[in-house]
Amino acid sequence: MGILHSTYAKKPISRQAKGSQNRTKAQQKVAKVHSKTARCREDFLHKLSRKIVNENQVIAVENLNVKKPCGYCRWEPAILPGEGV
Repeated sequence: MGILHSTYAKKPISRQAKGSQNRTKAQQKVAKVHSKTARCREDFLHKLSRKIVNENQVIAVENLNVKKPCGYCRWEPAILPGEGV
């Protein structure tokens, strides 16, 4: 398959009649494109993480409390344009 974009692979599905053999074939092509895209992304992440591991001796993972980063945080409500004029 030349082009790896799901947009180009999805177009023939809309032209086929529901339940037809040609529509099933077109859906299989879309599934193949999606699968290849997912595998490429997974491969890139694996190579990147492997490179980080090889370059560094220690990797630390920190768990942050994102909801309340400080003891007392009071967020002021945002003033929208046109309000409080």
